[in-house]
Amino acid sequence: MATRTFKHNGKNKNISVTTELTDAEAIAILGGINADGFNGKCAFEINKQMRGYKGSPALVAWGFHNAENPQKGKAATVCLSVDVQGLVACGRPLMGEVDGYVFKVVQHGGRSKYCGMYMVTDGGEYPSNEFYGRADGAGNWSPTKATPQAIIDQLTKG
Repeated sequence: MATRTFKHNGKNKNISVTTELTDAEAIAILGGINADGFNGKCAFEINKQMRGYKGSPALVAWGFHNAENPQKGKAATVCLSVDVQGLVACGRPLMGEVDGYVFKVVQHGGRSKYCGMYMVTDGGEYPSNEFYGRADGAGNWSPTKATPQAIIDQLTKG
């Protein structure tokens, strides 16, 4: 495969990435064209370009950048244990402590735009709390970089 270079000069950040990845390989690394979040949007734009349509040059460049540097892209997804999901689904927050780290898991209610999703924090009051990530209704959780490994292990074991 030939080497290709993608560049984007944005208001806040300029990127330039040289890659040997094919369009299909980049899309697969980013999680596919139906993936949630920024990487999914980038994969969708790469797919458009691959099929001869005009894609967003910025999103295509960012997509190849994130595909070449997956550790800088979206955080790895883990699944909250069935026990955690079951306890929280009863309408009460789950609070705990592991290795000195306090955590709280709540499920958003019907009036929230995140209805049915789980939120993991350090249990503090907004806006001074530490946000550890949000999980979808199936329990797929993308912990933030600030999430201690002990909390990840505690909430995903089962």
